[in-house]
Amino acid sequence: GLHALDVAGGWLEVSGEPAYSSAMYERRAVIQEQRDLALVDDGLSRGAQVELMELIVAHLAEEFPSRFVLEGEGAEQRLRSLAEGLEWRLEDFRERPLELVGSLLQEDICLMHEESVAEGTPRHIFVAGVVMDSFDPVAKHMLPMLELHDPVPQYAEDLHKSMSRVFATLRKPVWRANFAIAEWREEEDADMSADALLQRLYFKVEYETLRRLPRHSEYLVFTIRPHMDPLTALASAPLACAALAEEIRRLPEALLAYRGLSEPLVQQTVLDFLDSAVLASGGDNSRKAEA
Repeated sequence: GLHALDVAGGWLEVSGEPAYSSAMYERRAVIQEQRDLALVDDGLSRGAQVELMELIVAHLAEEFPSRFVLEGEGAEQRLRSLAEGLEWRLEDFRERPLELVGSLLQEDICLMHEESVAEGTPRHIFVAGVVMDSFDPVAKHMLPMLELHDPVPQYAEDLHKSMSRVFATLRKPVWRANFAIAEWREEEDADMSADALLQRLYFKVEYETLRRLPRHSEYLVFTIRPHMDPLTALASAPLACAALAEEIRRLPEALLAYRGLSEPLVQQTVLDFLDSAVLASGGDNSRKAEA
């Protein structure tokens, strides 16, 4: 579900070092070498893009003062990344603000333009952004929200109207999280025992936020920050294991497949691990018995 977002503490995430520098080295290389695959721009939202750039720069300097410093005024204003020894002159990016956005953030970020329609709820169009991990931005560029969610089972039937209303009436920022299970298998991995499979499974979480730009209020900013860890790392968080097991058991087959749990062996291995982690902590696995 959606939750109220504390912008100061929860809008953008910055990893510790050296993880941030390593991640940003790769993302900056993509912008330099494969810009057209990661950055999309409708050419009409430049004012909103500049406002977004300014919001991000100010946020980094205010919320992470040991990592980023904003110096100077006017055309000489610069943002410095202290740990990396890098700096950017904001004026140099007035005509290409998304390049700076993509050079600073570990998040994928999308600008959604709100368009009025003759009748009903406004449409929200993906007009610009920097996306490297979440989906193919070139294939999805200029599509309305319904078509952005084409791969999501039951979205059109169950969620599109309610999510369109959330977008259209959004006044305060919100966040949500989605999960999926991924198997990392090398060609030589033939062992399909539960123990071997468990070691190949990863838990992916996408932390998503949504907020409206203050000045260009017809634009919404959607951020997606993916995290991926070995599934076994959840053993130290039994409450999370219990909640995840409950969620998996209530999902319909189509959503289980979308979240990487279509194969019965994978699903059973995940549930057995989660239940065992809860039991090891002294928790109650009564939901397992009921299932």
